This record gives sequence, structure tokens and C-alpha cells, in this order.
Amino acid sequence: MATIATYIASIRARGIGVADIADADLTLLIAEALKKMSRYRALIADQTFETVADQQTYTPTQMGDATIRDVTYCIWNPYETGDEWTLARTLATLGVPRDVGDFHLPSQDMLEQIKSAVWAEKYTGSGYQISQDGGELYLTPLPDSSGITVYIQYTKAYATVADVPSADEDLFTDCIEWMGCDRVGMELATKTAAIRVRTPEYERSVGEQIGVWRARAREKRTEFVNACQYGRSAVARS
Repeated sequence: MATIATYIASIRARGIGVADIADADLTLLIAEALKKMSRYRALIADQTFETVADQQTYTPTQMGDATIRDVTYCIWNPYETGDEWTLARTLATLGVPRDVGDFHLPSQDMLEQIKSAVWAEKYTGSGYQISQDGGELYLTPLPDSSGITVYIQYTKAYATVADVPSADEDLFTDCIEWMGCDRVGMELATKTAAIRVRTPEYERSVGEQIGVWRARAREKRTEFVNACQYGRSAVARS
């Protein structure tokens, strides 16, 4: 498990020295980087519970400072006890009477497509609301049967560097490097502006350094943000 000292060592190995950013300032920067991680690559946990017939309000387990991100459940189940997905059931679902006479029967592939479409429609038809204090969950429409599985997805902010999954440690280091390079560039610009007498050679030299740090910051930021587009880290299931 990586620690603050581990990340500081990694940043030093990437060429940002103590003369550029002191350890104390880098520690503060790591705390800010955690906020960036929470924004771009929030931790995700999920949980399931089952409905009770005619009960609309539920109190799912809250995971610390986690926030409910999504709730999914199906109010209709095509596979009832001992039942198969039959042609008769498909036609009934579509509202087609069984004695339609000369009716062109759909193929098995079409039945599967119909089944998938109806299932998706029923899932997207489910809804939920969260109480103001975040402690209660209201399912809509009202579940009319028990045993329906409800899936809840939570997002959770990073509290410490220990929360960063091992698979994301390099990505988090990229985030710190991005912010560190940006900080060095800004501080160089501030120091240069405070010097009253500056030779053209000095301005060119410092200007080039600032340009290098800022370009590096932009590059690392782009790498970090692009990597975060591939998904977030699942940390718990219950």
C-alpha cells in the first residue's frame, strides 16, 4: 500500500526536486490531487437488497461518506417460478391474443430480441428518489411483490492516499506530477515578476523554463484525464 512518502519519492524520481517543491508543500499538493481523483475517477461501490411487497421506503446501508449514484431494479420478471419464455408468453407480452387466426409466428431469434427489448424497457421504467438527509430511498413505482433485487451504485471520495487502488497508483502519481509542474511554473513566473531589474538573457532563460514546466503540466493533465475516461475503480460489493 502506497503512502505519502511513497508518492513523494515517485515525484522526486520523475525529476521534480526539493528545490522545485519542498516536501511539506508537496504533501499539501498530494491532498489536492486526491480531490482531483475524486472528481475524475471516483471510487465506486455497489450493493443489492430485495424488495418487500407494497413497501416503498427502504434504508440501504450507507458506506461512510458515499453518495448514491444510481439505482436499478426490474418491476417485472419474465421468468416466474417454473416458467419458460414461450411463444404464448411473448405474444401475451405484446398484447396479441392467442386466437389471432392466420398469424405469422416470429422466429426464435426474434423472440430473443423481443425479450431483450421488453426487459430493457422495464428496467428503464424503474425510478427512485432519495430523502433530503440521504438516509432513505423511495422506489417508484411501488413494488407489488417481494424478492425483487435492487442494485445500488455508490460513489465515494478518497479520504487518504491509502484509498487509492494499487492499479491506480501510477495514475495518481501522474495527477500529482501534473499539479506539481503547474505549481513550479507559476512560482517561477511569480518570482520573475518580483525582480525589478531583469536582463534580456535572464528573461529568455526563465521564460524557457516556465514554458517547459507548463508544457509538461499540460501533457500530464491530458494523460490523466484521458486515462480516467476508461472507467472508475470498483472498491466494494455487498
